[in-house]
Amino acid sequence: MRRTLFDDGDLEVAAARYAPASAQAAHVDERSRITALMAGSLVEDTAGGAALLEPGALLYKSNDVSHEDRVSPDGAATVSLVFAREDGFTPGPGTWRARRTPGGLRAFAALMDAALAKRPNGVHAAAADLLAAVDEGAGRRKPPRWLARLKDDLECAGLSSVDVAGAARSAGCHPAHASRLFRAAYGLSITDHGQVHAMRRAHERLARGDSLSDVAQGAGFYDQSHMNRVFVRISGATPAAWRRFARAAAG
Repeated sequence: MRRTLFDDGDLEVAAARYAPASAQAAHVDERSRITALMAGSLVEDTAGGAALLEPGALLYKSNDVSHEDRVSPDGAATVSLVFAREDGFTPGPGTWRARRTPGGLRAFAALMDAALAKRPNGVHAAAADLLAAVDEGAGRRKPPRWLARLKDDLECAGLSSVDVAGAARSAGCHPAHASRLFRAAYGLSITDHGQVHAMRRAHERLARGDSLSDVAQGAGFYDQSHMNRVFVRISGATPAAWRRFARAAAG
């Protein structure tokens, strides 16, 4: 099921729901787009790789990339920014990139606010910001194994449970140097990476309708106030706003 939240002829913001365990055979989209997962999850496969998309993930995709989709048993809900013209104001030919970064989350929250309020200028400004964020989080150095383990630990448990300084010292590295290595390898600071993935865990629970206190505890925040501060710092929007966006996507 597909619904249009905003359309001015140049840009469309559209919500879509996918049935549980459904699948789409290889196809290309008519128009280039940037899609955010709002609830559930799906796997998208292309000739160049596959991506598991969960709430809060952004997928930049041009209309020349063939892909297949497999939806989770819980179904999925998405919101897409769809570009009416292929005139340069798009992700660009051959683009297929999954991203989860502060800049992308901030731009998407601004896009949803503007689309739901039917503010064309706000939608176009947020679209430009989304496109500008496509390369955010792209690292340039291969990380040592201990740093890759630290990244995985931050994604699973979060900053409240991971001893970053201890991990660095165990590897014979000063914590400040570890921070520089992390940014060079992954394109984000240790704090931003950890908090973006704490938000990922929270997004899943927000979409399910859990109470904000339960969301904070389950996602690994210290408390609800801490979760609220992180959401606003990273994305510019509160957890309650993100729940509203997820409900708009699900209809």
